[in-house]
Amino acid sequence: MTCDYCGASIDNGMALCETCRAALMVRLEWVPVHFANLSRLYTPGRPNGSFGGGGGGYGGLYDEDGNEIRFVREGGGLAQVQNALSLAHADLTTWARALGDDRPQLIPAIDSLGGLGESEFVTAFCWLLTTNAMTLMTLPWCGELLGGLTRMERRLGRLTDQWVPGWYAGRCRRCDTACYVEPGVTWVTCPGCGITTPASDHLDIVLNEARDWTARPKGTAKNPGLAEAIVALTGESSVERVGNLIRQWSKRGQLIACVYVDRDGDPNQKRYRLGDVLDLLGRKERAA
Repeated sequence: MTCDYCGASIDNGMALCETCRAALMVRLEWVPVHFANLSRLYTPGRPNGSFGGGGGGYGGLYDEDGNEIRFVREGGGLAQVQNALSLAHADLTTWARALGDDRPQLIPAIDSLGGLGESEFVTAFCWLLTTNAMTLMTLPWCGELLGGLTRMERRLGRLTDQWVPGWYAGRCRRCDTACYVEPGVTWVTCPGCGITTPASDHLDIVLNEARDWTARPKGTAKNPGLAEAIVALTGESSVERVGNLIRQWSKRGQLIACVYVDRDGDPNQKRYRLGDVLDLLGRKERAA
């Protein structure tokens, strides 16, 4: 017996080998993250109803004088984002129907997703697949599912890197466009009207969005680590000090490292969660 996706030999009756099962879990984790981030560029979509497909879409953005804002970037405009979101939503609703056909016991759970907006549906359905992973491993189309999710995640991931380079920073006060701040950068530039504001003006939203971000204690100019991000966002003034504190907390067991897994499911070096570091910094300030 061979894996339905990569062709590796397996003897446990599952449709996927161990490596591909791990990759499937990574795809199910990242697809809703990318979808939600990209969806912020649009007006809210209409509910799925009975999984009729489509819905939502770009509703137009306007500046304070009522002029429509046109987005033009190298490699295309926002239309490619809308197309990718529509295609991803359509594929997932198709798999929802197929899952209901093959696993009738899941029909009530699937039907309960019908009234959700597009982004909420994607998140909920991927979670449903994750919590029923063992059921998926015996489906005849499990390999096809992994292949589709892999293409979907990479497509949405590339668009996220282009259009949503960092953490959500709220909507622009001038034109209501969704704004983002890159890790290690001290300003927020609106992609709609171009106005630039300090990252500290968006601090509450940014820190809430960034708490689950993981990185090395100290990075580089192109790939900032936790220390650079914290200095950019808070009143901390020394990258070296914050980096050293993170290493000390890790050695003492106060800070738990996590193993980063990339889009191909391969483990990389240990990293730390920004929210955990911020909590420890807060405790240190209160104790001072």
